[in-house]
Amino acid sequence: MLGSRENPIPTVGVVVYDREHDVVLLVRHEERAEHETGVYGIPAGRYEDYETEAGAAARELAEETGIEVLPGALTPTGYVYSAEIARKSGGTQWFSLKTFVLRVAKEEVVPVATEETAPEWVPVQEVAQKRAAAQNLTEIVCDATALCQQ
Repeated sequence: MLGSRENPIPTVGVVVYDREHDVVLLVRHEERAEHETGVYGIPAGRYEDYETEAGAAARELAEETGIEVLPGALTPTGYVYSAEIARKSGGTQWFSLKTFVLRVAKEEVVPVATEETAPEWVPVQEVAQKRAAAQNLTEIVCDATALCQQ
């Protein structure tokens, strides 16, 4: 069954990182989101068969933050994660998440809230303190930001 541990729903996501300020752009899920209200994550979502993974990641980034970039601006991290995420409808679903990183200067991008998400710059050191939709959010952020240090 799609959404089970054995057959997770494939998704893509973007870690938006400002190295100078050591902050990432997380999204807080609002009342209209399918995730529980108030939990944090990276901009992410499902992709369609006709989309490239980078194209879907760029689309999700725009939908959840208002930040528009070409897919080529996203760097694949090479990591794929699995997470069991609680849904508002009750129960949980398993997702696989292929990640990308976007390096920015936070002064040069203007994130915009939507009915489902509220973007928020968070110091990397404080990500673990946020109530995360996925239990491995800190690992996802740390892996991506470590790649930016190389």
